[in-house]
Amino acid sequence: MKDGRGLARLASFALMLAGAGLFVTLVRHAGLAALWQILAPVGWGIVPTVLSHAIPLVVDVIGWRLLFTDKPPAMIALVRARWVCEAINNLLPVAQIGGEFARFRLARIAGANFGDAAASVLADLTLGTIAQLVFAAAGITMMTTFYDSSLTLLWSVLPLACGVLAFYVLQRRIFASLVRNVGRLFPSLAAVDGADDLNRRLTRLYDDRRRVARASALRLLGWLAGVVEIALSLYFLGQGGGWPQAFVLESVTQIVRSTAFPVPAALGIQEAGFVVVAQLIGVDAAVGLAIALIRRARDLGFGLPALADYWWTEVRRARDRSS
Repeated sequence: MKDGRGLARLASFALMLAGAGLFVTLVRHAGLAALWQILAPVGWGIVPTVLSHAIPLVVDVIGWRLLFTDKPPAMIALVRARWVCEAINNLLPVAQIGGEFARFRLARIAGANFGDAAASVLADLTLGTIAQLVFAAAGITMMTTFYDSSLTLLWSVLPLACGVLAFYVLQRRIFASLVRNVGRLFPSLAAVDGADDLNRRLTRLYDDRRRVARASALRLLGWLAGVVEIALSLYFLGQGGGWPQAFVLESVTQIVRSTAFPVPAALGIQEAGFVVVAQLIGVDAAVGLAIALIRRARDLGFGLPALADYWWTEVRRARDRSS
């Protein structure tokens, strides 16, 4: 087991180094002086651009809140949980799922029971990814229609679509049985006591088509709201194109980032995605890289305070338990 964890860490470190190398290569190719000249007009425009991410974050939380089968925790507590979740997934080497465990934990701290918190997070993760697939397919279709790109790019969403389907089947068919069997092998895992309750809640959620449709619509709206950040980036960079280019850049690069989940923080991959997609829609590669750097600034600006907040929460709880 220890050897397995060591190999996983080694692989993660190797991927991070490869991503960092790709990042440095992209920056060197664009040229630091050229990038600085492109980014200079942004100035204080970086502030509203970064803060605009609060819009999709809140919309996503409204959708997540619909998926609690009991009385949901307070909205502010769920916003905080989602904020921390995104920060962990965006900045730490956790394959973009480690943040979901923190989100579950913070929902529990906010008052949700095990089954309700777990079911809501699992269902929200599933519906959010399905909405992302729809968003990405729309972006690729728009890129094909208006920018003369190949429709074969739609195949890029296939691996993620297969993963979502498998994850959904796992939840509906064998998840509770799997958790119970793990519990028999490892009785110390107290969380498995809620396996049956979790299974019932997931079944009730997915059978409530109206609730699922509303939550899915909100998750899709959240993805669409993310286009605002790219549109603002283009505006402050003094670029034309407006909303169509912003829509394509956001939808396609997000799917690139998601499929690059083994690379910590998608370092280098996210930047390469922006560069390639920008060129496909007639935007200069250096501008695409500049937008990617603004996105990194948003990840850090939103993420570092969230990580500090979560760390302090765990420190306080550890002190309370020890006292």
